[in-house]
Amino acid sequence: MDTTYKIVKFQIQNVFRSLWLIVYAIGLFLTTTLIIYFTNDSSKVAISLLSIVLILNPLISIFFGGIYVYNSREFIELVLTQPIERSSLFFGLFLGLLVPFVLVSIVGMGVPLFLSSIVDIPLSLNILAMGILVQSIFVSLGIFVTVSFPDKPLGLGIAFLVWLGLCWIYDGIILFISFAFQDYPLEKFLLFLTILNPIDLARITILTKLDTAAMLGVTGAIFKAFLEGSLGNFIAFFMISLWIFLPLIFSYRKFIKKDF
Repeated sequence: MDTTYKIVKFQIQNVFRSLWLIVYAIGLFLTTTLIIYFTNDSSKVAISLLSIVLILNPLISIFFGGIYVYNSREFIELVLTQPIERSSLFFGLFLGLLVPFVLVSIVGMGVPLFLSSIVDIPLSLNILAMGILVQSIFVSLGIFVTVSFPDKPLGLGIAFLVWLGLCWIYDGIILFISFAFQDYPLEKFLLFLTILNPIDLARITILTKLDTAAMLGVTGAIFKAFLEGSLGNFIAFFMISLWIFLPLIFSYRKFIKKDF
């Protein structure tokens, strides 16, 4: 445990040496502040922040996470020559990447939200929590891709495709199904498809907390009823946790056996 802590501490210090991460934190803080300042409505603030929480943050998490792990190959090889367990190194790498992203979200988005008198604290917590969970998923996916594909250009290309698939292509498929079978009662089936995608699940979780949830019609009412129930909350949390831990478990198994 002490070894993991030292690796995490070193990784955090190393990550924050990247000037662009500090620039991103400042940019996120300014963007959130300006959205709150120019938008006098909590629902509009939340909807405006969805693009950052569910599109931009995941892209940066998986892409930067992949680049960082690829660039840390020499460090990983050096550490592995020492009497250190691979499990300590692996979880040190994961937490050393995740913690800086979480801190950036808290400072860049959480602080302006909590200081605002427009957005209430429960909604702010919901937005921030969903953002951090989605970041955790994409950091986990980024590590899985880098461990699975030693070639850096190929791995980064696959990481981009994973982000593109979850953020855009999956929604396109759902829209096509909704349009093609609009004469059929697809609400429960669409709910099932939404649960499978963590981005859509996080989006619906935030939207159903807003007054604008009624704009989603019958489907929105079903989503709202589902997520307000204890079983629905458990399933949503379970599915998001699954997206975090499954790639992490597969990455861990590959990392333990990987010949560096």
